[in-house]
Amino acid sequence: MAPKEREFAYLIHDLSQLLWAIQGRARALASQLAAPAADAVALIAADAATAAAMLADWTGKTASAAAAADPAAVAAAAWRQALDQAAARAPLASYRWEGPGETPDVAVPAATLRRILGNLFANAVEAQPNGGAVVCEASAAGGVLQLTVRDEGPGVPAALSRRLFEPGASSSTAAGRGLGLAGAREQARNYGGDLAYAASPRGGCFVLTLPLAIATRPGLPEPPGGTQAARPGEAPAAEVVSALRVLVVDDERPVCEMLHELLSAEGHRPTVVSEADAALAQLAAVQYDVVLIDLGLGAGAGSELAAAVRRCDPALAVIMITGWGREHELAACSPACVDLTGVKPVDLPQLRQLLARAAELTAARRGDHQRESR
Repeated sequence: MAPKEREFAYLIHDLSQLLWAIQGRARALASQLAAPAADAVALIAADAATAAAMLADWTGKTASAAAAADPAAVAAAAWRQALDQAAARAPLASYRWEGPGETPDVAVPAATLRRILGNLFANAVEAQPNGGAVVCEASAAGGVLQLTVRDEGPGVPAALSRRLFEPGASSSTAAGRGLGLAGAREQARNYGGDLAYAASPRGGCFVLTLPLAIATRPGLPEPPGGTQAARPGEAPAAEVVSALRVLVVDDERPVCEMLHELLSAEGHRPTVVSEADAALAQLAAVQYDVVLIDLGLGAGAGSELAAAVRRCDPALAVIMITGWGREHELAACSPACVDLTGVKPVDLPQLRQLLARAAELTAARRGDHQRESR
């Protein structure tokens, strides 16, 4: 790698780490505030997540196979963002979600889905400045989720509908921003979905189709045991997630501080260290429920620490995480030492899933050990 390319790679890595830190700190702060301040801070976290997704898409390192998003939750966040952008028009618009009680997750990063839906919602609000309803209807069948976004505006002129998804095409009078319909369709297709305009007797109507996350597709087996990321769509048990002792080992100071704040806000008891020796000292003094290790501690240090943790406390579940560009190295982690893996930036739902599954593993192993020792 040439010096300039190496410098650029380091810059991308540092930016992604900082964006992840901003997300986590904003979410931790939002959990301590009441509305409307909490909603404003949550938007900061969501915007940081969007920026991180844009960075990942641009560098071509989005791990789509491990991505999953809750469509109903993402749509609600996208609607809040659309209202925030619409400013004076926001109070005139209303939003309604229509879908099953438990809408399955889709195999798309939450930030990417929010950008697509945010574009559709912003267009819908722009199309009806005097007020009206925007409806997002969800239906799932055959491993695919269909989201239909309808508004009560004048609809799309016939002449424009034929070139609606060409770059730069728009019927909006507002300054251009966001993905645009061409970009929104491209993003959907990048993840095996599509975006189309549907003729409607009243208002605009767009149909977004997306593949379901693997764990929610009918007829597919559960992933095998061993080293794996949290299964998309798997809901952790609430009693497992509460008040965990979590040891975090990461040499990125902003990430360490963010994880400490975020885990504390979630009700856990985190200890954050930056070196392997400090981590082993903690393990000798305290019994933890989960240990979260950054693969990039140094040349092989992350993997070596995982092996040392297993020798020190065989029951303790190990989560190994890494940043963009090193995902392939996670596959080389030994299943004998690493139980679960994740790719930074790990969003809050994924982090909850990882912690829940890791805590379950630790509890089960310690229970087995106690029964064997009787």
